[in-house]
Amino acid sequence: MYQDINKMVEVEDVVLSEENFDLLVRKLREQHEFRYNVYAIATIIGYYTGLRASEAFALNKSDFDLVNNLIR
Repeated sequence: MYQDINKMVEVEDVVLSEENFDLLVRKLREQHEFRYNVYAIATIIGYYTGLRASEAFALNKSDFDLVNNLIR
């Protein structure tokens, strides 16, 4: 949980169901703009690895080890 600094109200974490995750990714990809594809990729990485959005967006190409299927 975290606090919204502007309202100082506690906000519960939300976990997406697989159905809502698929819908979100599909809607992002339907936009046909590069930035929405980036959002979709970061969402997919975060969903399957447990990374936060900021952590997924901070990844670089060098962080991916495709030979050993690792994100470093």
